[in-house]
Amino acid sequence: MHSTRVIKHAVLVRIAIAAVCSALYFVLCSYATIKIPNINLHITVAPLVIIVVAALYGPLDATAVAFIGAFLDQAVGPYGLTPTTLLWCVPHMARGLLIGIFALILFRKKAYCEDKKALFIIVCSVVALIVTVLNTGVIAVDAIIFDYYTHSLVFASLAARLVLGVVTSAVLSVVAYPVIKALRAAGFGRVIPEEQNNTEQTDSTERENTES
Repeated sequence: MHSTRVIKHAVLVRIAIAAVCSALYFVLCSYATIKIPNINLHITVAPLVIIVVAALYGPLDATAVAFIGAFLDQAVGPYGLTPTTLLWCVPHMARGLLIGIFALILFRKKAYCEDKKALFIIVCSVVALIVTVLNTGVIAVDAIIFDYYTHSLVFASLAARLVLGVVTSAVLSVVAYPVIKALRAAGFGRVIPEEQNNTEQTDSTERENTES
């Protein structure tokens, strides 16, 4: 019974954290983004939320946060709900999924993202390239569907967007590093089973010493 309550509590906590992070991602996408529409360049700190959630909780949570935040940004933005609204969410979700998979692989090897700082930065940068390519594809599909496609509109700024995406992601992953460490130290995120068992044994020993 006790273990069931603990599991339910943990699930509720993760849902609450995902909801808060989704809202934060939406706000940052909407209000902390510099857009240069003529060349399709966006500069934003919003991916920081996805990087942190992916590192702490893995691909499912990060993908869900990215989808909800991006969907809200599209739905309440200037274009509203359109036939391509879900497509615009795909690049955001890809970032959470791919970084989350990297974090999950490390977790299964009994390590955290913050234990592999250089590799973490490289992965985030490579993922940024993939996200930029996906975003370019979405721009092309949207342009074709709504009949405003031109080659220059879609591809002229691709090189600049690739470079900007990598640089921004690298900077944000460096910023995310101390945030992830601090949140994990505060009890957030998944815990490697051996560490959790050691913590529980320590807590049990301390309670026994206190009672005696």
